[in-house]
Order: sequence, then structure tokens, then C-alpha cells
Amino acid sequence: MFVFAEKLTRQPVGFSLLTGRNDFAGRASHLEIRMFAVAADEQGKGIGKSMLASIIEATPGHRLEASCLPPATKMMRLLAGSGFKLIHETQGGKKTYRFTD
Repeated sequence: MFVFAEKLTRQPVGFSLLTGRNDFAGRASHLEIRMFAVAADEQGKGIGKSMLASIIEATPGHRLEASCLPPATKMMRLLAGSGFKLIHETQGGKKTYRFTD
């Protein structure tokens, strides 16, 4: 879990939870961003982009993936703007994005 704080006040402004995903043989295949949130009063300030960049920097050599349900349009834009590529979309509109170094 990553918790992000404002530099001066050290107050939390966001968090993210990553989990390891295994392939069918049980080997770790990639990391998945399972949760990602920025405090409502901190949105629109570039904090989400900075948080995502920190996660990418902290996980070198790992394939990162994130899935978004249709209402998560802000997260989809954030992922696409940070180098994640759309790799799958279900009939229900759930989209999966991938970032690789």
C-alpha cells in the first residue's frame, strides 16, 4: 500500500493498493493497481499523476495493470495520460490498462 502525503503538512492526500497477480502456473506475472484515490479537495492539482509516477518509479521492471469500471472516466484518462495502454475491454465496459517499462 502506498500512502501519499502533502509535503509541508504531512497530511494524507491519497493512497493506492497494489497486489501481485499470478499466472496459471502460480508464478507472479504482474502487479495490479487495485485501489487508487485522491482526496476530493485535492483533485485537479496533478496529485494523481504524481502518485502514479511514484508507483511506476517504485516498481521498476514490473508490468503494471489497472482495471476500471465505466464510471471511472477520470482514472481512465489518468492512466492513458501516464503511458498505460488499453489492452482489454469487456462487453460491460470494464477496461484494463497496462504499463511496461
